[in-house]
Amino acid sequence: MNLPLSPDSQPRRNGFIRKLTWWVLAFPAVLSVVLIRRNGYWLDFTHVISGSLWTGTDIFMGFIFGPILRRLDPPQRKAVIDWLTPKTRMYIPVLAITTGLSGWYLATWSHLDAPYNPDRPWVFSALLVLSILTIQGFGILLPNSARTYRELQKSSPDSRNSPGLHHFGYGTFGGGIKERNEP
Repeated sequence: MNLPLSPDSQPRRNGFIRKLTWWVLAFPAVLSVVLIRRNGYWLDFTHVISGSLWTGTDIFMGFIFGPILRRLDPPQRKAVIDWLTPKTRMYIPVLAITTGLSGWYLATWSHLDAPYNPDRPWVFSALLVLSILTIQGFGILLPNSARTYRELQKSSPDSRNSPGLHHFGYGTFGGGIKERNEP
């Protein structure tokens, strides 16, 4: 797919801080107020909404946005990644942390972690899954995303410096960008 790139469609370079999605900080702020006031209804609401947004973002990026991104030409793909990466670098971790913390407090306040509760193994299974996702997200995916983003900012990206560049169709061929021929 070949979309025209006009100067107006290029991402503006207003600084890294302006690219971040600051509104997502409302979720930890609401969670803090809920924890101070011990309001179970809003704790449940915060957990469900942040978890839905986190899961929905993952599904949208993987199943809808990913195939679209693969069909773009490398310069267009780079422009999209330049715009999207700083936003998701804050958005997804904040939602993940808010979902996990609110879920843990929800289970604790509901006494689901009590030794006498028959659902206790499910709570600790969910905690195990959350721990695995946290280690993957903060230990593997986030550092790779940062390396890929920094490498794509260079005039000639080198895929040896960031394993994620092969996924986006960039390589060391022809001075930096590897062309793909996909239907």
